[in-house]
Amino acid sequence: MDTSLHLVRRFRHLEAMNGPKQAAARGRDFNPFLADVFRRDGLDAVSELQGLDQRDEIDVHVMLGDTGVLIEAKWYARKIGATPVSEMRERLDSRPSGSRGIVISMSGFTKAPIDKARAKAAVYLLERPHVEALIAGLMPADDFLRNLFTLTSRYGGSTLPLETLVLRNGPGSPAPTFRADDPDEARDFPLKPARGVTAEVLATADEAWTAPPTGLATDTDGAVLLTVDGGLLRLDPRTRDTRWLPAPPCTSPLLADDGTLTVLSGAAAVDLSAGGLQVRGGAFRPNRAHLLTGPERTTWVFDNDGARVGGPVGGHHRLTQLATTVAHQPDPIIIDFPGNIHQAVLTGSGHLYLAAGGHSVLTGPDTGWDCPKDDWTPSVGLTPQAALAVGKRTVLLAGPPVDAPGVDKALIALDASSGAVTQIMSLPNTTYILALAPAGDRDVLLLTDIRGNDARPRPRLLRITLPAGT
Repeated sequence: MDTSLHLVRRFRHLEAMNGPKQAAARGRDFNPFLADVFRRDGLDAVSELQGLDQRDEIDVHVMLGDTGVLIEAKWYARKIGATPVSEMRERLDSRPSGSRGIVISMSGFTKAPIDKARAKAAVYLLERPHVEALIAGLMPADDFLRNLFTLTSRYGGSTLPLETLVLRNGPGSPAPTFRADDPDEARDFPLKPARGVTAEVLATADEAWTAPPTGLATDTDGAVLLTVDGGLLRLDPRTRDTRWLPAPPCTSPLLADDGTLTVLSGAAAVDLSAGGLQVRGGAFRPNRAHLLTGPERTTWVFDNDGARVGGPVGGHHRLTQLATTVAHQPDPIIIDFPGNIHQAVLTGSGHLYLAAGGHSVLTGPDTGWDCPKDDWTPSVGLTPQAALAVGKRTVLLAGPPVDAPGVDKALIALDASSGAVTQIMSLPNTTYILALAPAGDRDVLLLTDIRGNDARPRPRLLRITLPAGT
């Protein structure tokens, strides 16, 4: 198990040590655990350090460049008051100027120390959400500390909620704009749906973008959410108005029935709702992970853990069901299937379909998530660049046909159980398929790229209505 996953497992164990006889042991184990979290991210950290002449004891000491950071860590059943904060100020008095002090309380703080920290910059206060973000890998620990010190220096005080440290309103550039399709584009980039399928263009980017969108989701009010350029963009398909939403740099947006949006950010999975942020899980491989919807609207993360020992690249994969917090994240399901995975989809029946280069496979709990060679099937006749599960067993796959590579793309429906393939639509002159997302009982959104010879992407958003029974 890699270091990050091991830290998640240790944290889960600490969380379970909640009995009265375990409190002291958890307190002792918490300090070296925190030091290991900082060391995982490349910082010099030691735990349970005795001060000069044994004048005091520091739970954790971290070096951030030339700055020493003293940490007092508490994991009590109740909120703590001002005493640990006052003791930290005394420790700082005996350290060189420029040293920083942090008090961590997993149960939070009473009103008095919070009010003082908001009014006066002295000792930094961190709570459970900050710790869970560090464990999950929402951002590297050095970036986390620099953000904390920078923002408190800029705005005052010495405590900030996690949302203030993480959320940002776009990547610092104006929101890109869309417009309606025009006759020239309808001619140059035609849609050719199969019988019984309807398709329409909802919006086309006014001009080329600096980076392509990395994910697509529909909001509860009919708006479309795009992860792009490290930000979260909201597009109203009716007016084609756009604006940035508060979010961390993120990918793979997935909307729950209650309107909560889950995204991947760094190595973590987080929920975004009304300007708030909740870490759901972590230790995932950045740029190798994406979110999946499972049966009963459960949320999962599929990621590639690299090559297994002595095996081919791409043979070791992980499937993790998200819990409510990283403290309850279960161990991942390990799936061995050698091959370069193009897309992974959880069907409505709870089976995982892996679309690979030469062969694909359908696996699930009824087979112990094994992928024996006898279960492999020849891959479909396209290289999928996006995928979406529809119903109990249907998987939509979109990408370039194997026998017609280039600027022609296709959308097909695959019966994952039988392997039967139905052509849904062809898209001539389309450079890339960027994303697929559900938009109702029979509607799906398809995001394409019609950049042509331009080196920069030009997104185009389509709504496709599937025939009944797909």
